[in-house]
Amino acid sequence: MIALGIVLASIIAQQKFDLLYSLVYLENTYLHEELANTQIQITDLKEDFAKPIYRMDISATVNFSSSPEYDFTIFIPDEYTVLKQPQFIFKEEHFPGYKGIYFRLFTRKYRDITGKISIFLYSKKNNISEKPLLTLFKKNGLTVQEKQKYALKSENNSISLILK
Repeated sequence: MIALGIVLASIIAQQKFDLLYSLVYLENTYLHEELANTQIQITDLKEDFAKPIYRMDISATVNFSSSPEYDFTIFIPDEYTVLKQPQFIFKEEHFPGYKGIYFRLFTRKYRDITGKISIFLYSKKNNISEKPLLTLFKKNGLTVQEKQKYALKSENNSISLILK
């Protein structure tokens, strides 16, 4: 019984004496499996550019997270150009023919951590066959989940998002 009290006291101290968060941490760690999920939407900006530019809104969530140390990378086929923005880190080490956009999931909502970004892209060619978007969740450097839930396709410079 004393050992259990010491363990609980150390967990509460580790969570900076936040009793509610300590209980949530224990519940998430021992009673639930962490679930990673991605939601993507694509919108045509309908501006007068030389090529049609699209905004891709990406929302990544890890449910029942016991750690705030999650990284998320989405890999976009090389046939699409992503307009560079200063908050993105581009990675090219994992999959040939893809460029990766990395960001950290940082917003905690009770049991979950989330992150949202918007990227701007256009197709390099008029017609591009269906290519999967690859998503990768990492926790402390280890791969937690890798998925191909969405795909991109371009016809006549019009990009469409396909749910697989």
